[in-house]
Amino acid sequence: SSVNYFILNISVPMEFDGEVVIKSDFGQLFNSLRRLFSDKKRIKFEHPKFEKVFEVFAADEDLARRIITLSFCDNLLSVRKLFPKIFGRTPFLLAAFHDGSFSLVVENSDIFALKFLQTTPKKIEAVCRHLIARMGIIKDVVDHLHGDY
Repeated sequence: SSVNYFILNISVPMEFDGEVVIKSDFGQLFNSLRRLFSDKKRIKFEHPKFEKVFEVFAADEDLARRIITLSFCDNLLSVRKLFPKIFGRTPFLLAAFHDGSFSLVVENSDIFALKFLQTTPKKIEAVCRHLIARMGIIKDVVDHLHGDY
């Protein structure tokens, strides 16, 4: 099974200049190495569950705090639960507010890539059902980000 990425880009209903990046936590060692090569400052939030799972980086701390509210933290945590585990672990997320939009990149297992090579009608139907359900994730992600779930 290969790994691909689910990418969503939506406009943000507020104007801002700058960039705020949200990355999945990779553990103390890898996080330390990542910070060494970052040109942005790590911003911490008063949300223990969010802090355990994500790290936020921005050159402008005020912008980061204005964009990333506590409810946004809750919503992004709930988005993670929409995606199935990959090889027994939760997929990583990378998100960024930039150029008036919000981009979300989610590691996503391509569980049906090889199944297209297996052409029995039953397997084709299962693959098509999975693809339709997968397309529904887009609406679910937007609803979770807006808090409408």
